[in-house]
Amino acid sequence: RMTCYKILLAHTTGFAAINAFGTLQHMQPFRMRGELAFLVVPIACISLLFLQMVFGRHRHRMMEHWDSLSSLWDDSSADLYRECKLIWDEEVEEPEDDVMGLTLSFLTVQAVRLHVSGFLPDVEGLEPWKMLLSKGHEDIRALLLVGLVSCCLTVCLDLYAGTHVEGKGDDDKEGEEPRCVLVAVAFTNMAFAWSVYVGYKWLIATTFFAAESEDRMELVLILATFLSLSSFLVIWVLDKLADLDATDENVDHALIQVIAGNGILVGFAWEQCFDRALEVIADIIPVPKLVTKVLLASCCIGVIVPAWRRWILPMVLRE
Repeated sequence: RMTCYKILLAHTTGFAAINAFGTLQHMQPFRMRGELAFLVVPIACISLLFLQMVFGRHRHRMMEHWDSLSSLWDDSSADLYRECKLIWDEEVEEPEDDVMGLTLSFLTVQAVRLHVSGFLPDVEGLEPWKMLLSKGHEDIRALLLVGLVSCCLTVCLDLYAGTHVEGKGDDDKEGEEPRCVLVAVAFTNMAFAWSVYVGYKWLIATTFFAAESEDRMELVLILATFLSLSSFLVIWVLDKLADLDATDENVDHALIQVIAGNGILVGFAWEQCFDRALEVIADIIPVPKLVTKVLLASCCIGVIVPAWRRWILPMVLRE
């Protein structure tokens, strides 16, 4: 139950951070050029690190208080408190890393899109319809190349961590990758997903749609279906490669990271599809748009979250 809430709140925090720093990215002078838009990325990184440090210190003060209480009891109670402290740190660090990776990757791809096409999308990553259809083949190739480079960086970082730096951190976390590597892998994985999603969105829009008839719902539905089928094929191939005896443990782990990146890509695609569907339904129903979107989102949460928590999450935790 707590893992379910942890993941949901982490994603909510991540998109809130995207909205906050995305708004900053749209201010002067950052929105003028891609190089200036990139400056928001280190600003966001420093800000999130500061927040992590503040909450980390508060968490450690609470742990020290627990330590003083545990000393009043027997040794088994003290050991239990120490184990709880380690678990708390691990459970908190994972969503913090996800928030960092999600926010920085989105801001980076936004800056790349400004540098490539000369137009900065809104804080949700959306562009005007005519601007969407005006992308050239060079723009599409450049963005897909960014996705390919991000994927290669994910593999290289994971292989390097597994070979050189794994287990060199704290004694309590021996055998685990350092946290900076985990954040870097999350960043490159999500940058891959954002870049490939937008690149194929540009490609499908410019190939199959006309400027006169704006149909974003059909576009995102076709895009989500295409990316799901292609990602499932890629995942199947990578899974077979990971099962081969010819690949060692480090290579298998790197392949699993690439599989995770494709899973993130599918998640992004259907998130955008559901978001657009809510917009369309809210425009049709004669009720205030905000009220309609809140009610529809609540219905989606009521249907999807219990099923995910009951069947998908236990399988992930077992793995």
